[in-house]
Amino acid sequence: MQRIDSLAPRFLVTALGLLLGAALVVVAFAGWIRYGAEIVISLSESGLSFCF
Repeated sequence: MQRIDSLAPRFLVTALGLLLGAALVVVAFAGWIRYGAEIVISLSESGLSFCF
């Protein structure tokens, strides 16, 4: 049986990683909302919109 104090650092690192990942997803989504139309227009002008 593991002790609780040996699980605490692993839990903190996991929680920090999940929080950082969630923050990255929020920033990426906000960027897509803000610049999504410009991205699609620029890709269609250059002929690369078929990738999406």
